[in-house]
Parts: sequence; structure tokens; C-alpha cells
Amino acid sequence: MSRLDIADSIQTEVIYHESHAVWGGGLSSLDYRALWEEISSTTWARKHLRFFVWLGERGEVLSSLKLYRPLVRTGDSTTRTSIIGAVFTPRRHRRQGHAAALVRAVLARSRKRGDRLSLLFSDIGTAYYGRLGFHPLPAEEQWGSLPRPPAAVDRVWHLRIAGADDLVSMQRAHEASSRPRSIAVVRDTEHWRFLGLRSQRFFERLNERGIRQRVWVASRDDAFAGYLISVEGRGEWSVREVATVGGDPRTMATIIRLCAAEAYRSRLRRFYAWFPSEVAVLLADWRIRSGPRRRAIPMIRPLSGSIELEGLDSVAATYIPYQDQF
Repeated sequence: MSRLDIADSIQTEVIYHESHAVWGGGLSSLDYRALWEEISSTTWARKHLRFFVWLGERGEVLSSLKLYRPLVRTGDSTTRTSIIGAVFTPRRHRRQGHAAALVRAVLARSRKRGDRLSLLFSDIGTAYYGRLGFHPLPAEEQWGSLPRPPAAVDRVWHLRIAGADDLVSMQRAHEASSRPRSIAVVRDTEHWRFLGLRSQRFFERLNERGIRQRVWVASRDDAFAGYLISVEGRGEWSVREVATVGGDPRTMATIIRLCAAEAYRSRLRRFYAWFPSEVAVLLADWRIRSGPRRRAIPMIRPLSGSIELEGLDSVAATYIPYQDQF
């Protein structure tokens, strides 16, 4: 009889060996496994990340997933929430219902533990997880050509690369920018450090010249105004997150323009982003193309009768930045 268990080191090694082809992201197999060993050793991951396996009668791994439990706010309530990621079934066990059985078992465990809802970010469309009770949240992506920056520069604004001393200000900016949303991931300091190490170690190991992540801090009249996280490479500027002290969309748009000018000067000519919808309209002169998100589609499933999906039917209400996906 199949059963749910937490993966041991041998099972984890077997899963990473095969799943590297799907989620390696350009890393070698060795670097991919080392990256996850480092990520899993962080304080936040030790508390809030578990690797589950669905085992057959002989103890063979039939399917696996990672379960994260960050703080998530829905409306006025903030609780630990089950977020499912990296659902993977070895090739020889596919199309036998093992992944679905694993997800159901993990959700039943989360419900028993008291979690009120579950989230995931689907790269395979919405139909499969829809059959497991998940509802897609509206989400958009934007892309286009970077405009040539203006010759004149507003001298009250300054950009620099973020340092460790900026963490508290960045936390506050993220909180302020998330406040208008009906749903948002709430990051404590340990969560921020987990995200920082995950990105840092990935790009350190990525053996591809010209690809880098940059975390910009923008100041106005020498006061912290906000930050922007982007990835540059292959001719493209990819915006992963923008936030401001007051959560003001116009300030976000200004910071995006300032950082876009730096990207253009670095000879990048295309952009890809998950802009908040209220910010995208302030960049109308960019001739932005926009459409429903094709990957990392957020989906939600209530685990208790007390959670309503009302208010989660608009892009503005359910915007979740790239850094908050799992």
C-alpha cells in the first residue's frame, strides 16, 4: 500500500538526479544538488520546508514534492500556509495517479495541522490542478522593447546596489507595497535571508557569462524610496520585484524607468516582467504587450470552510511578485 513520508537523504539524491533535467535551470547536476543542500540548511527552510515522497510497497519513490509554509495574508488574517512546489514523478511511474495521490495526502496533512489554504504555482496550465480543487488566480506577464532613456536625468534620484544594511528598509517597502492586495506573502527576516541566499547561490553557480541578478536601491533626496530586483542577460532585462516605502505606483514606475535606463546602457534591448497592473498603465509609452501568465500561474485551494475566494478575482487584488513564487 502506498504511503506518505518525509524524504531521506538517499531518496532526495535519487529525485534530484532525475529532476535536474526539468528544474536545473542551467546548473550542472552537481551544482543543482549542492544548491538545494545550501537552501535546505537555512534557518527558514529548516523550520518551514519539507520534502515529501509518495512511496510504493517496496519503498520505491513514486512521486515527490516540496512543501513550504510561509506566512500568507488573506484579507485581515495572516497564517502559515501550505505552498506546494516541485511536484515530480519519476518517468517509469508516470500516468498512474501517484502525483495526485501525493498532493491529496499532503493537503489532508496540512488540513489536519490547521492550515486554512494551500497555494501553488503551475507551469503546466490549470486543468490538472483544477481537478485537485485548485482555483487559478488572475495573473499577467508583460514584455516588449526597452525604450531609449531620456538624455536629461532627474538629479534628486539616485541608484545603487543594495547592501546588507538595506534589509529593514526593503522589508518595510515590501510590506507597504503588498498592503493593497487581497492576498500577499508576508516575509519575516529569516524568509528574506532564505530568498537572498537562494538567488545568490544560484547565480554564483550558473556557468553562463553575462547573466546576473541585480538588487537596486533607489533614493530620492538621499532618502530610501524603494528597491527593484532584476535579472539581466541574453539581451533581456527581467523585472522580478519592485516595491516602495509608501507602496505608491507612481514611485514604482519611476524606479522602473531609472533601472530600465541602466539596463539600456548595458545594451539590453528587451524586457520581461510581472508588473503590478496599476504600475503597467503608468508605463504606457513603453508600448507594453501583456497577456495571461503562461508559467508560474498562481492557484489557490481552501482547506477549511472559513476561507472565501471572494475578492480574489482581479489581477490587482491577487498580484504576487516573482520573488514570492515557490
